[in-house]
Parts: sequence; structure tokens; C-alpha cells
Amino acid sequence: MTIPKSEQKTSSSPKATRQTPIIKDNSTVEP
Repeated sequence: MTIPKSEQKTSSSPKATRQTPIIKDNSTVEP
């Protein structure tokens, strides 16, 4: 528990950016 915020922020950053286009594509394909 030395850098929980840093690890979560870094993991959330790429995950959120990657999930954003995937969700958008899914919503557009299957609205």
C-alpha cells in the first residue's frame, strides 16, 4: 500500500480510455 492512488489512476486511465470507444461502438452497433 505504497502507491494505491498512482496505481489505480494509471490503471483506470488506460482502462477508461479503452472502454470508452468499446462502449461507444457497442452502443452504436446495438442501440
